[in-house]
Amino acid sequence: MMGVFIPVDDRVHRPPLGWVIQENGCWDWVGALRHGYGRVHDRGRSVPAHRVSYERAKGPIPTGLTIDHLCRNRACGNPDHMETVTNVENVMRGVSAPAQNARKTHCKHGHPFTPANTGFFGRGYRRCWTCHRAYKLKQPHGWKRWKMRKKLKFQGVPNEETP
Repeated sequence: MMGVFIPVDDRVHRPPLGWVIQENGCWDWVGALRHGYGRVHDRGRSVPAHRVSYERAKGPIPTGLTIDHLCRNRACGNPDHMETVTNVENVMRGVSAPAQNARKTHCKHGHPFTPANTGFFGRGYRRCWTCHRAYKLKQPHGWKRWKMRKKLKFQGVPNEETP
């Protein structure tokens, strides 16, 4: 894809810095990148180029909000392709594992994730109670052993499985 280069800095002794406007409307950054995001020096400090572009076009970014690239292109600096959102919303819009799991409505066996059928465990992961009960009942001593181990562990009493 061919684009139009718009320089930011016209000094000869530096590598070219600026935006290449693509056919899809993205302004791809030409210059230093960090984790896919363009970097530029603004008022003596290195900042993400897309934030500078957004602030110059639409004003300051409100405290507690972050920039979401609606085009999913980290190097894009087109302010029309950006939106200020909370960090949680930005993560959930992405393609990371937590975002994908949060969008799931059923467990891998087809049971729905409803408030009555969903348990939340350590580190924030959730489990289908129907599947969890079935798993525990297949264990040698079923629920009694599981509950006893949990109770002893909570009380700080070592059991035969802990050294």
